[in-house]
Amino acid sequence: MEPTTFRNPRMVALALLVLIAGGLSALLAIGRQEDPTITNLFAQITTAYPGADPARVEALVTAEIEDRLTEIPEGAELQSGSSTGVSVSNVELLETLTEDTIEGDLRLLGQSLGCMLYRYLQGDMPLPCDI
Repeated sequence: MEPTTFRNPRMVALALLVLIAGGLSALLAIGRQEDPTITNLFAQITTAYPGADPARVEALVTAEIEDRLTEIPEGAELQSGSSTGVSVSNVELLETLTEDTIEGDLRLLGQSLGCMLYRYLQGDMPLPCDI
C-alpha cells in the first residue's frame, strides 16, 4: 500500500504550487496601510482657576468656554463640569466630517479660547483678535 504522494508526485507538486500561488495572491490583494490615519473627533479643555469655588469657576470660565464651543456648528455633543479651581469641558464632533473640517474647527476653537484667555489676563483691554 503506497501513499498517494509517492504514486503521483506531479499532482502533489501541482497542488502545492496552486496553494502557494493562491496564498500569495490573497496576501497581495489585502488592503493595508503602514500608518493608518486616525481622525480625532474629541477635544477636552481643562482650565485651572486656583482658589475659586465651583460657582465662580462655572460663571467665569466654564460658561465662557461653553459659549465658544456652541459656536462650532459641527459640535455633536458638549459636556462641561466645574469643581473647586478646575473646569473641564469635552466636545465631540460629528463623525461625518472630513479631516480638513475637523482640523479647521479645532484650530478656530483654539484661537477663540486663546483670545478669551488674553482678555482675562489683560483685564478690559481690547482683544488682539476678533473671532
